[in-house]
Amino acid sequence: MAENQLMKYFGFDETDLAANQRGELSQKQRSKLEGEVRSSKLWSAVLGGALLLAAIGLAAKIFQGVAAAAPLELGQIIPTLAAGVLSFFFLRKTFETVYDYKAKKVEGTVKI
Repeated sequence: MAENQLMKYFGFDETDLAANQRGELSQKQRSKLEGEVRSSKLWSAVLGGALLLAAIGLAAKIFQGVAAAAPLELGQIIPTLAAGVLSFFFLRKTFETVYDYKAKKVEGTVKI
């Protein structure tokens, strides 16, 4: 496969190649990665928020049952805890900051 075809296939241009050969990312590559991170964080926030609301709703039903002197059931507690724990992990990812982008060097024959 010709170099031009590979560059077109991967959305690469001469500016990207020059920056990568210096061990850096081009501004276009950095912007693309930052956009992907923003999108991932947005989906984590949406999913984490939905799970948190579900956990709060399930917990409210459990507390209503406790107030009415109804016995606690494992079928109520496990989904509530699972939704709460999952929401924590999704929301935690929303607030992580990882912006240490580096281009690494690899030598050898490419086998596609």
